[in-house]
Amino acid sequence: MAAALSVGILTLVPSAAEARGQEPPATASPLLAPRVRGLDSVSRHLLESGPACSPTIARMLLALEASDLIVSIETRLLPKTLLGELRVLTASATVRHVRIRLRVPNAERTLLAVLGHELHHATEVAADREMRNARTQRARYLAIGYEGFGGGRFETDAAREAGRIVAREVAGCSAR
Repeated sequence: MAAALSVGILTLVPSAAEARGQEPPATASPLLAPRVRGLDSVSRHLLESGPACSPTIARMLLALEASDLIVSIETRLLPKTLLGELRVLTASATVRHVRIRLRVPNAERTLLAVLGHELHHATEVAADREMRNARTQRARYLAIGYEGFGGGRFETDAAREAGRIVAREVAGCSAR
């Protein structure tokens, strides 16, 4: 499960409740949107079902909610050699934006395993506040990981292991 890292474009989306045609809860503030956001119905479903099946995904989502990252997740057609990718998009003084893309079509269990892998990469970015653009991201990933398949794609053994752990967790899940 290789992850590609480079600069992309940020897309803003409504909350999950708004996307389903529901009003957000009365206590919700538009300023308190979740830090990890699904941009389409498949990614929103994965964010809802993933924590129920995978304690690893649940822990990573909690860690990301406490970080300075905003993580946008989308599913889309990607090259067959690429199951998912994470890109640092932009940064300000107080917040950094990253995007995770997951390749569809794919089985839900595969998507959850790839999501776990890419969420681990997001926690790696969150842990290093100096990772703010493609240049600093590349330098850091060369220090903590290695350059993978082709230029501009980086990998860490820890993210690969996270994907394997999530795959085992969701294989035994009956909550879906």
